[in-house]
Amino acid sequence: MSLVDFLRNHVFRLFELISGPDGTMALLENFKTNIKTVAFDVIEQQLDDLKTSGVLVLKDFPDRALTIFGEDILIAQIVQNLIENVWKNSQAKVLKICFTSDIENNRVQALFLDNGIGLTDQFSFGGGLKTVRDNARACCGEFEIHNLSPSDHYYSEGFRTIAKVVLPMLA
Repeated sequence: MSLVDFLRNHVFRLFELISGPDGTMALLENFKTNIKTVAFDVIEQQLDDLKTSGVLVLKDFPDRALTIFGEDILIAQIVQNLIENVWKNSQAKVLKICFTSDIENNRVQALFLDNGIGLTDQFSFGGGLKTVRDNARACCGEFEIHNLSPSDHYYSEGFRTIAKVVLPMLA
């Protein structure tokens, strides 16, 4: 077998490993999630608790799908824990969830804003926020939470706390 035939065979085998029915591309399909769909499902599941707590949910989502890298169960846990954190701990009456896409950098930003009491001096990450942080990292993303400053435009809308999750966007 010539070197050219040898290389051709290996290239075809690699292509099959990547593109075949059990290849890398098929495996990666399991890690695509439309974060909007997940958020709508989680909000629906949490609706009774939100209503009981007197929390109004405002959604600011773009019309198009926001497909991100991450398993839907991990994304659902992120959204669920951030929503629960608001109705269980913040004493908020309004939760605003905003999704934006940064097409240039292939990122989706999810903001969870509330008009509650803000983070106190005794604030620390509990199990729910640790799960948010860990799941965001597992999806190659980032998580932060902090009080808004009076100079932030969301502060002028009455919001006091912001949780931000940034995740890779897939085309």
